[in-house]
Amino acid sequence: MIIDFKRFQTEMSMAKTFQGLDPAKAEWWIGYQRGLRQAYHGPAFGTEAEHLQWYEAADSEDVTRAQRGQGYRKGFNVALGEVRYHDCQMDKSDCAVCSLTNYGRDCHNEPV
Repeated sequence: MIIDFKRFQTEMSMAKTFQGLDPAKAEWWIGYQRGLRQAYHGPAFGTEAEHLQWYEAADSEDVTRAQRGQGYRKGFNVALGEVRYHDCQMDKSDCAVCSLTNYGRDCHNEPV
C-alpha cells in the first residue's frame, strides 16, 4: 500500500531537514527523497530503467552512489508502507507518534 499524501509530505519534510542538518548523510537523504517520490508518484515520476538504476546503486563501490542508492531503497520501501524499524514494539512501529521520540531522534537514536 502506498502511503497517503500527508505521510508523503511528512517524510519529504523530514528528509529535506536532515539533508541540511547532517552533511555526512546528505547523499543518503537525496536518495531517500528520490525513492519516496518514485514510489508515491509511480510511473509519472520516472521510468522503470531509472528506478532500477537508482535501486541498484546501493550496491555500487562508489561511496556517493552507494549512499544515494541505499537512501533510495529505504525511501522507496517506506513509501510503499514499510516501517522504519521492524523490531519496534511501540506505537505499531510509527516513529512519528512514538512517545520515545525526543528532539528529532527515535529510540534507536536515528533521525526522524
